[in-house]
Amino acid sequence: MIKELVQFSGLLTDDFKVLGTKPKVGIHILLSLENKDGALSLNVAEYEVERCTKKTTESDYLEQCKLYHLNAWCIDTNKCFDLPMKAIHSCSPFCVAFKREHLIGGTKYEVNETKGKTQIYDRFKSYFEKSFELLETEEEKEKYRVFEHFFTHKSFEKIVNSINDLYAEKRELLTKKLEGLKEQHEKAIKEEQKKIKEKIGDVNSKLLEVAEIDDGEYFIFYLNEPLRIYKKAHTKYLSDKLFNSDKYNTKPDEDGLIYGTNNFLNGFNVSKPFLMHKTASFDITGRISNDDALKLHEFQQVLRLNTLPNPLPIFIYEEELNEEVVSLFRSNEKRMRYGEIITSLYESHKKDLENYYLLFSQNTKDGLMIKDFDFVSKFEYELKSEENNEDYLNIEPLFTDKYAFKIHNIFTFQNQILPVIFNNNLIVKTKDEKVIIKYFVRRAVYLVPLTVNQIKA
Repeated sequence: MIKELVQFSGLLTDDFKVLGTKPKVGIHILLSLENKDGALSLNVAEYEVERCTKKTTESDYLEQCKLYHLNAWCIDTNKCFDLPMKAIHSCSPFCVAFKREHLIGGTKYEVNETKGKTQIYDRFKSYFEKSFELLETEEEKEKYRVFEHFFTHKSFEKIVNSINDLYAEKRELLTKKLEGLKEQHEKAIKEEQKKIKEKIGDVNSKLLEVAEIDDGEYFIFYLNEPLRIYKKAHTKYLSDKLFNSDKYNTKPDEDGLIYGTNNFLNGFNVSKPFLMHKTASFDITGRISNDDALKLHEFQQVLRLNTLPNPLPIFIYEEELNEEVVSLFRSNEKRMRYGEIITSLYESHKKDLENYYLLFSQNTKDGLMIKDFDFVSKFEYELKSEENNEDYLNIEPLFTDKYAFKIHNIFTFQNQILPVIFNNNLIVKTKDEKVIIKYFVRRAVYLVPLTVNQIKA
């Protein structure tokens, strides 16, 4: 299974991997290095800034920021550079991300103050020490010391305060404008009230954009460096963090590959001796390379985004079909379902529609879970009558003609017959007539060959 998932992940392009992703909610600030008389410094007088909210329409700038932080973020907070506090969620020498709650006046700051814990201001030095390990040379580290200095000497607060002041100023102006419009609305005649109401709506929208920064919003500072620089450092971070434990890592081979324990949806019970084998002659069942671990991590991230069909067909011997699955899904604006993809594949690859895995995943409160992973040796798409050799099945209920059907394929049976059989308990229709099918019914339909007699029964 791991081999097939790694191969499938290798077919996903970089732009496909970020489909469905959104910039982090918060303030995105892009800073640049400048050379003054041969000395590098951080240009804090001129910087780009934009706020991203849940209702924000993505701009080119936010799209750029999204690519930056996707290549600078920790795998999870247990593998960040700010342990055990877990307040800084970036893991890059070019990016620093934390939530407003950790700054002076924030709820987490006050909690830390009460409990005598270190504040985020005191942990930036440790963060950069760890992130600089991702850089290859001392020359590179020295180049980005000015970015480190920006945080360790609390210079970033000037920008934070400047943004807060700017928003407060805009809120005051917009609030006055809103009050004026409301007064006009009360005095205006009915024909004018509609236009004034629209203006009030526009002002309210602008007020949301400059609302007081919430504790749950991020402040994310980026260095204006090429994306490839971000990726290079992040790949190094991932190569060390993608294994479940570094206890069983091998030394890099001649190709630079490290082999270790798989972290892909794997609990790895090394910390729970009562769950481990007691009679086995080995500590672990096998290792995978850091390259494969990276592909599995990327595949897991895509599954979380729900940008792939669910269940997902992964063909074993036909890489061309896997490529077509991805291509079909990308070429349609609306998300294609499993049935639509299989139908399209059947039209062009009728004889090859066999020997594939069917993976069903689900995002739960405990994270991504693989609910089922089945092997399909052959897919029976067409339904034919065994009695009269017709290329369809004739469904005739015994007591009424209301539900008489001629069906040619399994998906017609699924969408038209099963809702009746199960009385809409397992298969339901939405108000817009879309059919929602529970997965374990899908299993019964997709994997069990149906005969006329079975359907009549």
